[in-house]
Amino acid sequence: FSSNIYGITIAGGHSAGGGSALFAASGNKKFDALFVLASYTEERKQAVKAAKNTLIPTLVIAAQKDFVVDFGRPWLVGGTANTVHTFLSNSTGKNAFLNITGAAHCGFCFECSLCHSAEWIACKAQKGFAHPCQWISETRQDNATLNKLVPWLSAVLK
Repeated sequence: FSSNIYGITIAGGHSAGGGSALFAASGNKKFDALFVLASYTEERKQAVKAAKNTLIPTLVIAAQKDFVVDFGRPWLVGGTANTVHTFLSNSTGKNAFLNITGAAHCGFCFECSLCHSAEWIACKAQKGFAHPCQWISETRQDNATLNKLVPWLSAVLK
């Protein structure tokens, strides 16, 4: 980031963008806060290391019915997001984790029909063709996200 608004710099992202934001903010004192939405990275060991070196308030939001990040790993609730939250070690006391019930990985992006199709296929592959593979609406997921993100940012950026 070459500039910021009102002297505040926040890193954030969804999926691989969340993983990238984590790596960018890790050990970087130029950031004031970090949030990740259904974060994903193939580099889990590096993500754990990055989380341990993240010294700023961090909000991790996961989707309970994420079939993109958690495909083939149903025992890992929250996938990379849960892994990152578990290893956050900063001493700010301002870290938070939210796992949105019924939410989808692709529910965090707008007009992502290809993503939604891929998540539906992944759900069917993992759960079986008879499984309904239903998620909460994007509006509900957006509201749940913003109802956590906005107050959290207000609190940690005071």
